Amino acid sequence: LGDVYKRQMLKKFNMMNCRALSTPCVSGDLAASTENTSFPLRSLVGGLQYIAHICRCDIVVAVQRVARVSTPTDAAIQAGKRILAYLKGTKSLGLEYSPKSEANFNEIYSKIARDSGKNLGDCAVFTDSDFAGCPVSLKSTSGSIMYYRGTPIVWSSKRQSLICHDVILRARLSMSHAMIRFVYLRLKVILIIF
Repeated sequence: LGDVYKRQMLKKFNMMNCRALSTPCVSGDLAASTENTSFPLRSLVGGLQYIAHICRCDIVVAVQRVARVSTPTDAAIQAGKRILAYLKGTKSLGLEYSPKSEANFNEIYSKIARDSGKNLGDCAVFTDSDFAGCPVSLKSTSGSIMYYRGTPIVWSSKRQSLICHDVILRARLSMSHAMIRFVYLRLKVILIIF
């Protein structure tokens, strides 16, 4: 499903013959360039959000940066097209549910957990945040990803609601968002089982 939709997106936006790229994100302010309302940016963003939600958690942050642009600009259009070029160059990437991916995950992260005096359970949550990533509001963006037995099952990238001047506070805010999602997911699973 994901490969077919990616191919349709590349064709729709005339990117079938584009040069494949190895990174999805661009730096800089996407709103600070020439306005361009002739390109269907919202259609591109909607399609990319669908792909990010279904099978490619690696493009979530890049897609959200483009989606935050209120008026389509040349820089936002180029950033959206860059994500498509990245998808073209990384067709083999995606979510993999296999014993091999679980073993690789456990090999890497069990050692890290042991070094810090903890055990790695079936479920692991990782969080991170930038510092004042939005040049207008100076708010940070938090990201989290939850793994179950080595496979990502839930991921999120969200602008923080507070302006944090303290690195520790920013990290705690990021962790609290992730833990709220984790607890909600566990309750949802319990309700489905019973």
